Amino acid sequence: MKKTLLLADANSNHTRKWILLLKKQQHLVALFSFYPPKDNWFEKNEIEYHSFYSNNKVSLFKKMNYPMAFFKAKKVMHGFQADIVNAHYATSYGLLGALLKPKKLITNFWGSDVFVFPKKSFLHAKLLRHILSKSDLICSSSLVMSKEINRYTNKEIAYIPFGIDLNEYPRKSSKASVSKEKTIVLGVVKTLESVYRIDVAIEAVRLLNQTFDYQFELHIAGSGALESELKARATDAVKFHGKIQQSEVPAFLHSLDLFLNTSDFESFGVSTIEAMACGIPVIAHNAGGSAEIITDESSGFLYSPNIPEELAMNIYDIVENGTILNEIADNAHRLVSEKYSLNQTLMLLEKYF
Repeated sequence: MKKTLLLADANSNHTRKWILLLKKQQHLVALFSFYPPKDNWFEKNEIEYHSFYSNNKVSLFKKMNYPMAFFKAKKVMHGFQADIVNAHYATSYGLLGALLKPKKLITNFWGSDVFVFPKKSFLHAKLLRHILSKSDLICSSSLVMSKEINRYTNKEIAYIPFGIDLNEYPRKSSKASVSKEKTIVLGVVKTLESVYRIDVAIEAVRLLNQTFDYQFELHIAGSGALESELKARATDAVKFHGKIQQSEVPAFLHSLDLFLNTSDFESFGVSTIEAMACGIPVIAHNAGGSAEIITDESSGFLYSPNIPEELAMNIYDIVENGTILNEIADNAHRLVSEKYSLNQTLMLLEKYF
């Protein structure tokens, strides 16, 4: 049985899903995180974990002390006798992994660690190249991200999408349809941060309700720094649900007629494939991971530029031609089953790990 030490955020759903996937591959897994878990998930799943800090209060002082985590992480690595160290997020945990000099270092990229970090300065780019040079295997969840990583290394990139369990995201029982006789329910599942452009969705719904005969509601699941600002600009047609548990996401998606992804750029787009699995037609900004996953008017709908007027007109055109929605939902569900299911991810993990 291989022993894999993860260097990753203990509170991330992606981290936890990855741990369970490795366990399915008969890996003995332990975790080292800068911050401790906020719940008892690790105890419930009998996963060994360690954290550098004892509480989750984030501060600039704490971030400046990240390098000191090396000593505790090294002790954990040797005590666990790790065969593999798997770092998630290249420019924080990946740097820690490179410094530890493990038997084998696997580095997983998440997005901003390659799309944002190395563009800050020449030194940032040089640091990323150093981390990549120390990595025995480099993993990316999307092809567009793999292409970006290859700007900093000539090494092969292992393409391992974040697959989803289709049993946890069952298809909605009713057909995908819209009509003027009932309110059309749009939805978003995102952190309320600037890059996700929830403001575009809010303004588009205002324009739709002002201009056309249909009635629209927008339901937003998520919390974040922009919550107060977004609530201030929203009409009564916008409903904020706050952050919901991952287990509640399928039921939320089933309550929707259309799913919106208004991000300026997605490194992958897990929420998009979750909606597609549930049979909810997706309308997404034509960039990054969304453009990689969706074929326009086949497995979903793409719009550009990322402005409210463009999104509103696309939504109107889609509902005016609503008979195509069920075919779109069929194609999307089939695509997720064939390419983005948990089984596909498990096969790739077995190949690379």
